[in-house]
Amino acid sequence: MSDPGQARVEAWRREARALHGAVLARQRAAAARCLQLPRFSRSSIDDLLAAPRAVTRRDAHDVVALEAGFAGWAHLLADCLPELARVTMYVPSMSASLNRWFLGHAEAAVSRATEGGVLLPYRAQFVVVALADVRELGLDAKDPDWERIAWDWVRPRDPEARFRLARARWHVMLARGEELP
Repeated sequence: MSDPGQARVEAWRREARALHGAVLARQRAAAARCLQLPRFSRSSIDDLLAAPRAVTRRDAHDVVALEAGFAGWAHLLADCLPELARVTMYVPSMSASLNRWFLGHAEAAVSRATEGGVLLPYRAQFVVVALADVRELGLDAKDPDWERIAWDWVRPRDPEARFRLARARWHVMLARGEELP
């Protein structure tokens, strides 16, 4: 692993895994660390120890990110892995399809939720494309990570899944010789 950002993320990922395991093992210090998350602001250490499964792996990732000085795991990934922010998610060949364009994310998200598709960024706009159109990006439309991000690239439900998709897209861009932003 030659990328120092990736090495740091992997170390934090291991720390989050360990934290999550410690909470499940009902360790007080681990449960106390989780109290800094807004969703546990009204909980006590004893509450978390009584119901350790209330703390998810995603929560552990957010705790580690907060302790590292980031607003959350998604912010940590974006800062440490800048290629995530540099991948382009629209190629000219996607124009052959009928896409839905929006100026705001909220409108695009409603369209995606009601009519299906994948919500992608394009400069200062948002576009909802058919799931099959992601093949134009060189990505697998059947990759389960699309469902994990809730088909919303801009505000993914699972930042780890978006990272994996962005990493795959980055490699496609390099292999195709696409212009890098």
